[in-house]
Amino acid sequence: MSEHIKDILNDVFERFYITILKDLYASSFLRSYTMIARLVSRQADFLGRALASNVDKEEIFGHYLATAKVHWNLRIHEKAIFDMIEFLHEELWNIREKLPPSARERIPEVIGIIREAYAEAYIQGILEDALTVLGSGSGFFTDDHVLWLEDFYRSLFENESPPEFNPQRCKLGRWLNSLTFEVMCYRASDLRIKILSTHKDLHEAAKLAYTFYLNGNKEKALPLVRMICENLFLLSSFLGELIFRWESSKVKILLDYIKEESLRGGLFVITLNRAILQLRKSHEEVSNLKLELSHSTRENFGNSEGVCLVETDGNLYLLVDTSRFPFSRIRSWLEETAQALAKKFAERIKNPVLSVGLIDPEMLKSYSVEEIQELLRLAEEHLAIVDEPKPLLVKDLTPHLEEFFVRVHRYLKIKRLVQEALEAQEVILYLQPLHVLSSGKASGWFECLVRLKDEKDQIISAGEFIPIVARENLQEPFDLVVLKTLLSRLRDLAKFAKKIFINLYPRSFSSEDVLEALRELALRAKELNMGLVVEVTEYEELSKPDFVKKLKSNNMEFAVDDFGSGYANFELIGRLTEEKVVSFVKIDGSLVKRAISSESIRSVLDSVVLLALDLGLGVVYEFVENQELISLLRSIPERLRAKTPQNRKGEDFLGQGYYYSRPAPLEFWLKK
Repeated sequence: MSEHIKDILNDVFERFYITILKDLYASSFLRSYTMIARLVSRQADFLGRALASNVDKEEIFGHYLATAKVHWNLRIHEKAIFDMIEFLHEELWNIREKLPPSARERIPEVIGIIREAYAEAYIQGILEDALTVLGSGSGFFTDDHVLWLEDFYRSLFENESPPEFNPQRCKLGRWLNSLTFEVMCYRASDLRIKILSTHKDLHEAAKLAYTFYLNGNKEKALPLVRMICENLFLLSSFLGELIFRWESSKVKILLDYIKEESLRGGLFVITLNRAILQLRKSHEEVSNLKLELSHSTRENFGNSEGVCLVETDGNLYLLVDTSRFPFSRIRSWLEETAQALAKKFAERIKNPVLSVGLIDPEMLKSYSVEEIQELLRLAEEHLAIVDEPKPLLVKDLTPHLEEFFVRVHRYLKIKRLVQEALEAQEVILYLQPLHVLSSGKASGWFECLVRLKDEKDQIISAGEFIPIVARENLQEPFDLVVLKTLLSRLRDLAKFAKKIFINLYPRSFSSEDVLEALRELALRAKELNMGLVVEVTEYEELSKPDFVKKLKSNNMEFAVDDFGSGYANFELIGRLTEEKVVSFVKIDGSLVKRAISSESIRSVLDSVVLLALDLGLGVVYEFVENQELISLLRSIPERLRAKTPQNRKGEDFLGQGYYYSRPAPLEFWLKK
């Protein structure tokens, strides 16, 4: 290359870099004049040799491919790059008369090679970056996304077969045609359209980009490749939105779909509840059991077109469209899964390991989603108590639906009454007296109980609404209403009660609002010369110094409820007694009732009472219902006195139960 030509090309590249310097981002990579001068000299020299036919096409392509990869790594956008290449082309064309004829003729060819090299480098860079993000685990990318893009990459750069370009036939496309996707998108049609159209655009762009690339038009393929990756990330975003919506309310979405859409098939309720109850002492084994079932279900039905899988905690719902997926395959899978679980957890779980109920979705259409949700819970409870000698129990629940819905309506009615009580901020107070066991005289102590009333003034017992309050996670607001009601009626209570016992949900002790209301109740009771005893069933709360510090006062005592039920931590209770936290124990009523007919239970009862007395605790017997039981309970101090002469006298024992009085409204005791 002559010095004259070199000077001309130097001048072209100087103008080229002057243009780059006008771009703030691109110019940030040109750190000094010396660097620019070196780049101008090197590129002018190579381009001069390329135009002079001293370099073959492969070498030209390789040189500019390496340069392009550097520019890609600097993240200079392809538009800026191709604008610069076009600028270079124009500058060369403007000086063509100064170039030798052979160099003049090679300008279009060399510029074309440069364009192809940059397009190749940028296509490769875009795809590699996308694969890095896909492989990082961030976002809602599936293995299908990764495998599809890897196949596309290899089809371009490793001459392998291309991926499936038909959006209906690729793995993700088949899932988008499934019942699961249809249910997940129910009442989210805008999101469904976005996902389907983006997936279609992705495949169309891929097919076109692949065709351009194979035909040697890499520059046309480049924007399509970027569109592919942008659509892939957009698709991931839409899928993430769908999954978030699904996970936050999947059961409701499923039931909305069942209620509104016609489907020829069945709803399988698959529960591990029976097995979980047997493994409840081993959290690890329970987790393993759930994982085994989840893995098996996903593996078999995760991408099945005719099955919608909904996983809940320990239970599964399978909605099956029999026009696309036969029941026989479900049955075979259930048999295999139950056998596998039974083998893995042999000797730790009695059959059935897997309990399955089948419901005809058409039978649910006349009910509300709330009613169906409660019905499914009852179905799971029912399946958990049905015996079966084999690992798998499959039961048609359709004949039981009428019975279930009677219970459902009762549940929802009481739930509504609970909500009305919360809105009214008031409950009905009932009281049951405690009597001195030895004499039968009234002690002046009462347990405060809570009742609800329906629209017909029928009283709803605590046994019906207490579990509902807990299941609906309303413990804290409900206990606040109880305490507020007690506070408002405290002066009336003080007219006949020397001491009152109250019950709160264990969870409520974690609420600062409940603790504050309890402190206020204790202070007001003290002003009225009335004692306050809080019954607790979960004693660990009492072992927390902060808890005791917040509640312990001269007028607040604690009683251990259901003492002797089998769940008491006796060592902890002993320590709490030493710290003067606990004052009373209430002997579990079921233990008291069974003592009449069982000598072994009487021995247990003696031991429990003996422990309480040794700890210096007052004793209250629950469920005292007849004279025979009173005689038995009165004999306990005499028997124990021979073993421990220091024990208290029999008159320190209290009894509570129907023998003395049923619980009665506050107004009854005020009149009495």
